[in-house]
Amino acid sequence: MTIRKLTVAAAIAVGIATCSFNTANAACPCEQKPVVTQTPCACEDLPVVTKTKEELLKDDIIPFMDAIKNGEEVIMIGHLAVPSITGDNTPASLSRKIITDLLKNELGFKGLVITDALNMGALTNNYTQDEVYIKAINAGVDILLMPNGSKDALNTIRDAVNKGMISEDTINNSVRKILTLKYKYIEDDYDEYLDSSQLNSKAHQKIVNKVVVE
Repeated sequence: MTIRKLTVAAAIAVGIATCSFNTANAACPCEQKPVVTQTPCACEDLPVVTKTKEELLKDDIIPFMDAIKNGEEVIMIGHLAVPSITGDNTPASLSRKIITDLLKNELGFKGLVITDALNMGALTNNYTQDEVYIKAINAGVDILLMPNGSKDALNTIRDAVNKGMISEDTINNSVRKILTLKYKYIEDDYDEYLDSSQLNSKAHQKIVNKVVVE
C-alpha cells in the first residue's frame, strides 16, 4: 500500500468510532473493565489496580478468558493502570505489555481491540493527543474510539507512518481485520447494503482520490 493511499487505510483502521459499536448487525465488544470493582473509576482520573498478575488471572481476567474461549470478536480496553503487569502506571489502553503480550499472545485473542473513549481525562491529563494515538496503535489497538477530531487523528497517524513511528504493516493488519469482521456480518445480505457492480467504479475512485488529497 502506498503512503498516498494510507490516509484511507488509516481512516478504516482507526475506525474513528464516534458512537457506540453496538448495532443490530454488528459485533458487540466485551465489557472492558472487570477490575474496576477494586478501584472506583472516574473518567478524569487514572485508576490503579494493585492486584498481582497472578491474582488477576485467577479472578478479574477470567471473564476475558471465557469470552475469548467462546469466540469473542471485539474487546474494549479501558484506561486503567496495572503496574504489576506493566511495571509502571501506563494505562492499559496504551500498553503493549497488556494488549499484545497479555491479551493477544498469552490469552490468545485474535479479534479486534478497541479503546475506551480517548477524550477521557485519564489520558488527556497525562498525554498529548498525538502521543495517545501513536502509543495506542503501537500497543496493538485496532480502533480508536472518540479521538479529539477525526482529521487530526488521521494526520497524526499518517505522519507517524511517514516518520517510521508506526509500521505500515500495523495499519494494514488492522484494516484487514476490520474489513473481515464487517464482511462477516453483511455477507449474506451484501447486495442490500451495496450494489456490488459499483465497486471500484470511476465515481467511487474519484471520491477516494478526493479523500486522500484532502
